[in-house]
Parts: sequence; C-alpha cells; structure tokens
Amino acid sequence: VSGDVYAVDDWTLLLVDFNYDGTGDDTFFWAGDSGRPGPLGFIVPDQHGKTNILERYNNEEVRLRLPDGKRVSRLSWFAIYDLASQNAFGDVYVPEEFESPAPQVNSGPVRFLDASTVLIPELRFDPGGEDVYWWTGVGPQPSARGVPLPDDLGYLEPLRAHMGEDVMLRLPGGRSAADIDWLALWHRANGTALATVLVPDSLNVPPAAATLHPFVTRLPRCEQLHRDLQVSWDIFGNQISIQLAGMADDTLDQEWPTDRAVFIVWAVGPLDHLGEPAYHRLRPAI
Repeated sequence: VSGDVYAVDDWTLLLVDFNYDGTGDDTFFWAGDSGRPGPLGFIVPDQHGKTNILERYNNEEVRLRLPDGKRVSRLSWFAIYDLASQNAFGDVYVPEEFESPAPQVNSGPVRFLDASTVLIPELRFDPGGEDVYWWTGVGPQPSARGVPLPDDLGYLEPLRAHMGEDVMLRLPGGRSAADIDWLALWHRANGTALATVLVPDSLNVPPAAATLHPFVTRLPRCEQLHRDLQVSWDIFGNQISIQLAGMADDTLDQEWPTDRAVFIVWAVGPLDHLGEPAYHRLRPAI
C-alpha cells in the first residue's frame, strides 16, 4: 500500500497516487477513534459509495466520503485494514490538534438578473449536513446580524448539496440589491462565512419583476414557512385561530359564478401530476 492522504473537508478524504495490490481477503477502507487501527472501527465507503471488499488500485486518485455522523477531525486514524487477519496494510494517524479545511465552494461569476434575483451558475458545494444557510445583510463583511435567505426552492432550511447546477435566489420581503452589501454562505453554528460576494454600490440592473401585495396579519404570532408562505396564529383558551398568507400561482385561480349556489370545500393538500388538487385528509372547519 502506498499513497498520500489529504482532508478535503471534515467529511471527505482524498487519496492521491494510491496503490493497493488487492490481495487482502477481507480488506476495507477503515477508520476509528481508538488508540491504533483495530477491529473497533467502521468501514469508509469507497469512491463509488460502496462497502465492498477492496480491489486493486494502481496510482489512482480516490475521494472518500465518511459515513453520516462521522468527521475527520474526530478520527484518530485511517487505514487499509483486513478484518480477516486483523492487520493494517497501511495507516495514517490524525493529530489531536488537527482542524479540517472549510468545505470548498466553487461557482461561476455571481450576477443579479434584476434588483431582487441572484444567479449563482454551476454551484458546487456540499455542506455535509452542517448548519449552512444563504445569508445576506449590510456592513463591510458577513456577520451574525445578517438574515437567512430562502434557497432556490424557497425554503429557509440548511442548504442541500449542489453538484454543478445553476442556483437562482430571490431576495424576500421587497428587498433589492440596493438594500444589501453582501451575500454569503453562512455557517450558523460556527458564526463564519464559507464564501462571500460583495454587492457593488449603485448596481445597474433592471427593477424586480415580481409585484408585492402588502399584507398585515392581525394575529400576534407568525412564522415564515416558505419564501411564499407565512402562517399566523393566536391561542385563546382551548381555541386556536390560524391564518395562512402566501403568493399563489395565477393558474390556480378559478372563476366563481354568482348567479347560482356554489359549494366550496376548504382544504389543504398536494397537487397531482396534472397540477390539479389531489385527495386530501385535512379538512379545516370554516
């Protein structure tokens, strides 16, 4: 066994010029946090995400992703380990003070399509399940005083992995490029920016295409569920009042005839493959 081992980030190992003759009977990529390589460890899936017995490698570059819940910074060692003979054919130890590099972020040039729409082309970023958000605000650099930005699907949730696709973001609440100084990938738990784009002053872009309709709820509690959906509520004794406000697709609007009786069912549910209301189990009382 020969080669060099690098930590790409806290969840990814890179083996460079890796050689293994493939003669082990029950050999795997193996890692653990005990004092030395041994049976008290876990299999690291190969470059294809498989946990098969290792075959031959000839001067190859191999990228390995640790299983969920495992981190490079919490390992004591990584090995090419044979379970049958309980021998390590090759191993490397992780120093106690080791700090993994931040996740890598790559994309094409970021640009504003209009005053409230941002395009990040060919984004490559894997947060590894970490608490990373799109983040924006004012000031000379990203800080915790910023606010989360809905992702390309409109959700205010930690980012999912992006593997080279174009990502389009929309500034919420009537904000425009003139109202922010930066856009960042923000690690909320660590309070650090993994990548930052500064927004130039007096950016010359078309006005936002979306039209906002002012809305003020009369209920005291509210939460943003989605870029286009807000829920408000109030509790009084054993009763609860709920109000939903959102941006609806114009194609869903239907005419209501006024020259005859019309029966309406107030319901919440999914749309089917034709974009029509599907069967629902939630039937709120009016």
